[in-house]
Amino acid sequence: MALLTGILLALVCAVVWAVSEFVTKLSLDREEKWKVLFHAQLFGGLIALALIPDKARITSVFSFAGWYLLLLGALNALGMYFLYRSVKAKGIALTSPINNASAVITVILGVLFYKESPTLLQWLAMALIMGSILALTLRKEGKMAMDKEFSFSAAAMGIWGVFIFLMKQPSIIFGPLLFVAGIKLLTACFSVPALIRKKMKVWNLKRHVLLLVILLGLVDGGGFLALSAAMAQAPVSIVSVIASASPALSVLLGVLILKEKLDRRQTLGILGAIFGILLIAL
Repeated sequence: MALLTGILLALVCAVVWAVSEFVTKLSLDREEKWKVLFHAQLFGGLIALALIPDKARITSVFSFAGWYLLLLGALNALGMYFLYRSVKAKGIALTSPINNASAVITVILGVLFYKESPTLLQWLAMALIMGSILALTLRKEGKMAMDKEFSFSAAAMGIWGVFIFLMKQPSIIFGPLLFVAGIKLLTACFSVPALIRKKMKVWNLKRHVLLLVILLGLVDGGGFLALSAAMAQAPVSIVSVIASASPALSVLLGVLILKEKLDRRQTLGILGAIFGILLIAL
């Protein structure tokens, strides 16, 4: 039962993060990436903070594992920066599958350090999902877009593979709400030096942009909450792979609404990712 609950929560994370990537693209088309990053993380953290019933626990978290949370906050800020830069340049149809291939790194770390042992069927399902995600990055001629923006997307993939692995223990110890609130607020703090260096005015957002970044903070934080809760119920190697299937929806949103191009190979990749999720749930 716990495994099924973890799988369902990971699926919720995948759906919510797909919406988050879509809102990210809309926000980046209207505002500079560092301002989007700061406001989205700030509002996401404040919303999670407001939902915590026992506010007295907040200070104990930083006194108990402050350095660890600082590390995770720095990793998240760096990963978000690389994601935003690649999404702004390439769109979500291409970059989302690459970013979410971070599950490969998380699975390897989970097997090595947490001694997790996925079944053969789960290994095959994970291989199918990851192969499908990689197929989504290919163009008609079968070549990857090996340019500067692709390298940023690949960097986000590596950073988040490590980040998701490291977030399991603190999210279980402190609970999803407290963990997400801390990470989001720290990530916002780490974006402040870039805002100062670029001499940006933080609070001069237009009303529709402000609504977008608040929504982005809500859905991004919601995805982290679902992922944190899922890790308490199922192995990180399974949870991370299911959550990484968000491109199955985000690519469709990019194509149908943002009019990004999708070829036959990418269509097959989406179908493969969905089928892999069904297999891993067996």
